[in-house]
Amino acid sequence: MQHLQHSRSLETHTECVSLRGPAPSADWLCPDLGAYWKIRPRRQPCPSGKTHVLWAIAGPQQFVLLSAREAETLKRFSGTFTLGQIQRHCERTLGDVPKDWVLRLVERLIQEGVLQMDDDGTGDGSPPEELQGRSPQGERPPGALKPSLLWTPDPDCDEKWLLTNPENQEWLEIAKIWRQPLERVGYRSPADLAAAYGFDLRDFQDLYANLADAEMLVDVARPQRTRGKWTPMRLMSFRRPLFNPDPLLNRYCRWFLWMRSPWFGPTLTAALVGSLVVMLDQSPVIFNEVQVLWQVWGGSLLLPFALLVALVVSVHEFGHALALKTYGGTVPTIGLLFMLLIPIAYTDVSDANPLPRHQRAVVFGAGIVVQAAIAVLAFWLWCGTAGGSWLHVTSCLLMGAATFTLLINFNPLMSYDGYYLLSALTGIRNLRAQSFKLYGAWLTGKPEPCLPNQRLTLAVYAPFSLAYSLLVMGTIALLILHWSLAHIPVVFAMALLVWLIYYLYPDSQ
Repeated sequence: MQHLQHSRSLETHTECVSLRGPAPSADWLCPDLGAYWKIRPRRQPCPSGKTHVLWAIAGPQQFVLLSAREAETLKRFSGTFTLGQIQRHCERTLGDVPKDWVLRLVERLIQEGVLQMDDDGTGDGSPPEELQGRSPQGERPPGALKPSLLWTPDPDCDEKWLLTNPENQEWLEIAKIWRQPLERVGYRSPADLAAAYGFDLRDFQDLYANLADAEMLVDVARPQRTRGKWTPMRLMSFRRPLFNPDPLLNRYCRWFLWMRSPWFGPTLTAALVGSLVVMLDQSPVIFNEVQVLWQVWGGSLLLPFALLVALVVSVHEFGHALALKTYGGTVPTIGLLFMLLIPIAYTDVSDANPLPRHQRAVVFGAGIVVQAAIAVLAFWLWCGTAGGSWLHVTSCLLMGAATFTLLINFNPLMSYDGYYLLSALTGIRNLRAQSFKLYGAWLTGKPEPCLPNQRLTLAVYAPFSLAYSLLVMGTIALLILHWSLAHIPVVFAMALLVWLIYYLYPDSQ
């Protein structure tokens, strides 16, 4: 970062200093931003009308979104003009600008952390008290933010940052007003910072705990959660990472960059829609053949069908990974998610969170597109092969496996691709949690935790999600109960009794 000083001579620094000294005036000399910052046009349009980005050249990535007039104004921040000279230049070249245009821009850059005043406004460049003792290598005290963290503007909300830890790909969504106090964490206590910035201490402590949980603090380990005794509820959902696919993707993803060409999307859409129309027309024939295969082969089809489902899901996950790599993201993990002991592949695409909304939608929807493409290819292979041949039977099973997984995965009411795709399209992260928080705020009389344009989406989603979850879990519970009581009522009762004794027995700790 740099200092804004009331002095003819200007000394620049990249470390953070406190906001002290008098307010900027017209005779202040503007710093040279070019030493540490670069102005670039945005590649994608922004709903707020911001057309440029002020980009940190070195160190942790920092961004500030700018309008075209703000970008043109900052080009004069070369270390040779005063605020008054730049204001007069803007009035001549930019037309109708406010009389305090440049002063307001400077105040915004101070709030964003791009410019900061010295301790007393004298221009000596000395760091404030809380930064005394920092080594020339930029070492930070225990409890401070790690220097490797990435501050990225939230593409869906101008008032928020996405703070990402590149070491484990974990991220937090943080309001912009929190950035300055968080950058002073470790140098001053949370209580002092909360009092200085007017924040509630409990909110500050909660955010600090979230930073520690995401391993974003220097020399602060992730808190160890107390593990209770094992219960059958842990079988509901657990994950097992398998491998890191990123080195492999870095080597071969360039072979798939042609998929980003302008013609690929419309062509694929037309091919899939046309093929699905033909499939729907042939659905009676397909269902009839499935019935014939079941009558002939019976339960022996279940194993090859399960293997084909595993194949479809594996290719589906690589679809997510390739889509993220084409946008420059990192894919640290591919693994298995067990839900009710049923294995489901998953891909860690958390690096897609800083991407613009439509790019996140492409990443989360890539797996659905892959499944649809597999179903279509299997359909045409089924149409082109002789009935009764092994290839004809295999293509029919593959078509069923792709369609089956597609229908499950497209459901937006469970935490599958359909849910994350809907979240990306609406721009609401943690859609399910946010929708229940909205109803909680209504019931308790607290402020709504959402933007006004998100209220309708959240209000509609919550009851449908709750009803679907209760329906699925209730159906599963009734089926298990009916089967158990009909077949092994005594064994089931004894197992339940043993588990209750184990669960209610006092823990040795």
